[in-house]
Amino acid sequence: MRTSILSLTPAIALAGLLAGCASYSETRSDTFPSLWQVENGQWQPLADGGLQGGCETGSSGCRGDWASINGRVPLPANYRLGTTLTLQDGVLAELMLDRTAQRYTRVYLYRIENKLAIGNGRSTADKAYGGKNVAKVPFQVETNRPYRVEITVCNRNLSVSIDGKRYLSGEPHDTRQRGTLGLAVNGRARFDALRVTALSQSECAPGDRFSHPEGMPMPAPFFVFSE
Repeated sequence: MRTSILSLTPAIALAGLLAGCASYSETRSDTFPSLWQVENGQWQPLADGGLQGGCETGSSGCRGDWASINGRVPLPANYRLGTTLTLQDGVLAELMLDRTAQRYTRVYLYRIENKLAIGNGRSTADKAYGGKNVAKVPFQVETNRPYRVEITVCNRNLSVSIDGKRYLSGEPHDTRQRGTLGLAVNGRARFDALRVTALSQSECAPGDRFSHPEGMPMPAPFFVFSE
């Protein structure tokens, strides 16, 4: 019988909250089964605490369902996520934020359309279905090129930076929920040095919002930083 990734025991959930989700940074061969549940494809831990996943690929990505994996530890209310993402083969690599049995926030690179996008995804306890874009920006996606991705969620505001440059910032509605971290790949990808760090109230003060780097007000719901 398959156990739902979202049926967390109180002990696991409490441990994750108290640790600020630091355990995502401790992914190893021995901790992999307790921290992650594979939904589709082949996944394995990397030596630096990250993950590599993929599926049997054809000319345009996976021949069947995308490779996907979901964490067992809840994300904190405010956090910073960092990883070096490399799309080795295929067309898409995605981070699923605050995933529950109903929905999640998508952050993904899509090679066919050369874009970085944020969207609201639909899910069940053991499968993610993707969903409509909230915001997108042109971004040249190349295979076998590492991209340093940093995502910050602060008082429901989400900001996405790649290689030190911020591209998107705003408030997708699904950051109002609390859930786990998931990864999805249409092809093969590495998520090296995957780290999730909880932000304190002093780092994420009430009412804080990311602003335009030139001091311009940020329109709702999303501000797109051009390349």
